[in-house]
Amino acid sequence: MGYATNSAILPVLMGKGNLIISDSLNHNSIVYTYLDEAHSIGAVGKTGRGVCELLGVDTADVDIMMGTFTKSFGSFGGYITGSKV
Repeated sequence: MGYATNSAILPVLMGKGNLIISDSLNHNSIVYTYLDEAHSIGAVGKTGRGVCELLGVDTADVDIMMGTFTKSFGSFGGYITGSKV
């Protein structure tokens, strides 16, 4: 489900004429922080709130966050959330 959720969001964020480039040096050019919590939400962190809780990162610093309901929650579907960017 993580792949399907991620695949669904890219056409929403990017369109014809946009180019996504990622390499080992992209840390200098990231415009949006996109966090994939598919394997960590419900399982990582003191209370299961994922990578942000584990590493002490404020979720307000993450522009776009995605996760699935299929792993820790034993359901189906996924979510993508964020503030207006």
